[in-house]
Amino acid sequence: MAMIKIDFPPYQRRLAEILTEAETNFPSSLTIDWNRAELTLNQTEPLVVPYPTAVTKPAEFPQALLLIVPISSLSSNLKPPDNLPMSALAVVTQQQLFLTDFQGGWSQIALADLPGFDQPFHLNRQTLPEIKQALSSRLELIFQRAKQILPVLLPMLVIISQFFSSIFYALIGFLMLRLINKPLPWIKVWQIALHLTVVALSVQQLTNYLYQANSLPLYSLTFWSLFILIGWGQKPRQPTTGQIASN
Repeated sequence: MAMIKIDFPPYQRRLAEILTEAETNFPSSLTIDWNRAELTLNQTEPLVVPYPTAVTKPAEFPQALLLIVPISSLSSNLKPPDNLPMSALAVVTQQQLFLTDFQGGWSQIALADLPGFDQPFHLNRQTLPEIKQALSSRLELIFQRAKQILPVLLPMLVIISQFFSSIFYALIGFLMLRLINKPLPWIKVWQIALHLTVVALSVQQLTNYLYQANSLPLYSLTFWSLFILIGWGQKPRQPTTGQIASN
């Protein structure tokens, strides 16, 4: 497990660059209207939305980020219309958003169910700055909330995951000790596993901090090395009185 480090400013800058690029490249004659039932354009040709320059398109991704096709999809809402000008990651019709699954299939959701489509809007070159400002404010609020919540939530998730990991490791150790005839009670093995979890995490975090290029699984190596030393130092199980008498 790597050290938790959340660096929000690069993501905020990238989103700001994407919004600025969208505003700059928005066609001056284009108008997009949403009346809470249908999305309409003032043109009949599909609108191609390319990938932002701030985002590197993976080679396996479709040609375009988004296609807005100004036709109804109520008659067939299982897939986008045929004869699209190019492949796209997402296709928007008057009522539906389609997302590719990269295998020729599509998943869809009604536009009315998407965030931001609960109210009608009129989007053109004149109204775009206001909409951009509202979107930027919403994203800023999301980042502020994330900065407050994630530093608390992530450590809690790590503690929970390590708690269950210690149970799994303790179970393996419990079986190992029985195989070498040095058994311990389950609760004792789990207590040892909990202590070793703290030590192994500390070793891993310290090593990752000092040697960032390290790729060894230090958590597992530390845990099992110490567990074997502790287990090997236990006394073998002595035969019971009944077993001695029978011999």
